[in-house]
Amino acid sequence: MIKIIDAETFFGGARPGCVPGNAPAPDREALVRRTEKLDSSRFPLKELSTILRREHIRLGAGDRALASIASIDGTTAFVVCGQQAGLFGGPLYTLYKALHAVCLARGLNGATGRNVLPLFWIASDDHDFDEVKGLGLRTPDGSRLRAEYMPRGYRDGMPVGDLMLDSGIGDALKLLDTSLGTGDRSDRYRAMIRSAWREGVRWTDAFAAQMAAMCSGYGLVLFDPRWQGIKRFFSDIIAAELSDPLTSTALVNEEAEKLEQAGLSGRGLRKPVGSTNLFLEVGGIRYPLTCDGGVFSAGTAEFNGPELLDICRDAPERFSPGAALRPVCQDAVMPVAALIGGPGERLYLGQLRPLYDRFGVDGSLVWPRASFTIIDRRVLRVSEKEQVPVGRLFDDPDRLLSELASEAFPDDIGKSFESLRTSLDREFSALATGIGKLDRTLVDSAEKEKGKVLHILEGIRGRAVKAHKATMETTGKRILSASSYLRPNGGPQERWFGADVVYTALGEEGIDELMESMSPGEERHRIVGIR
Repeated sequence: MIKIIDAETFFGGARPGCVPGNAPAPDREALVRRTEKLDSSRFPLKELSTILRREHIRLGAGDRALASIASIDGTTAFVVCGQQAGLFGGPLYTLYKALHAVCLARGLNGATGRNVLPLFWIASDDHDFDEVKGLGLRTPDGSRLRAEYMPRGYRDGMPVGDLMLDSGIGDALKLLDTSLGTGDRSDRYRAMIRSAWREGVRWTDAFAAQMAAMCSGYGLVLFDPRWQGIKRFFSDIIAAELSDPLTSTALVNEEAEKLEQAGLSGRGLRKPVGSTNLFLEVGGIRYPLTCDGGVFSAGTAEFNGPELLDICRDAPERFSPGAALRPVCQDAVMPVAALIGGPGERLYLGQLRPLYDRFGVDGSLVWPRASFTIIDRRVLRVSEKEQVPVGRLFDDPDRLLSELASEAFPDDIGKSFESLRTSLDREFSALATGIGKLDRTLVDSAEKEKGKVLHILEGIRGRAVKAHKATMETTGKRILSASSYLRPNGGPQERWFGADVVYTALGEEGIDELMESMSPGEERHRIVGIR
């Protein structure tokens, strides 16, 4: 059993900086209307479902996912989420996105009577390997560590979807083993990860297999744009971009200007002059495609327009859309009711309406993703043993320890400091009164010197508190352990740790409860505790 409450209620007002803020409340009625009106018959769903079935069978996906794919017909709509293919499933919010898509799709299914399916778009074209190569872990003693893995065959600029796992994945798996500890939940999660992340498996296939296993009971459909046959569905959008290569970039940058004028400088999506919204793979490396005077460049390779249109026709898999064009491709190939995104994603997705208009694509409704912080039993034990409310454990640990040391300062020493301070204040006041009768200018001098003496006294008291704090070794370790879990590196838990946090803390039954709470209410960050 878990308890879920919104952050405002939990903290009684202002939340700590490490806790994500709320999103604007989404318009559920507008989403229902969009879902009802979507014309699914004009999309290539039959061809798409054939590819999806083939790849899910290859990945060993469960019966629920295959049943979802089998149900795809001319009335189907989708709730889409997506993320880069992070090591061992990537940061925790990746799982939150997937579960949220399932929950929102179920709600729309009930509200509209349509077959609405959750779909997870795996960003396999992405070549920013630094974004996916590592994951934060928590050891049984509460300390943090980071697992990182880079296959020996990696080359800078390779799409992550082309990377093959080698024997080095074993070292990362050992670190994960260290963090998981013992118990049935840990053992089940460990077995799931080891089944997916194996030597000789493609990186994105390992990620997909893990996602399929984690969501096996929910009917989540996976989508990898590098699966054979997928890119041809984007060829019309790619060809249109090649035929007028800089217009979409100008539209994106115009919207970025508007954001900057609204005080959101540097937060929108902006493209360099001469950039298209496409990438082209040359020699297995993904390069941004630029255009200058009708000449296109990808790395050191140059092309003219007709040559690129030939590649688009004969080998569309060499192209991939940039961040601005990817959602347009998505909504061009399938009927999407809602696209779930985090804060940064929602901001740049708001820039893309002019692109949708340019390509004649009906844009999906952008929907805020659910956001949580998990409080596990270890945190609750620290709170109980140290008699510190859980909410205070979200504070800066050094400041919290100083406050606790001050609160627990030995009573006799504290009274001695207070008595001395009172005595000094009284005697200086009496002295000032006496010498003031001799010379009024001496009163200010006495007050100034009193301030210096009291400052020295506070310095001595501060050093005494610091010395007392040093004796609180066990308390310090407990506080740091809880803090590093709730606010790793001073930031949100969901951006550092992975899915193991949810699986080991809540179990499958807790995940079901968590998912059912995701919509409505996704605009509010929520705190999840164990009853």
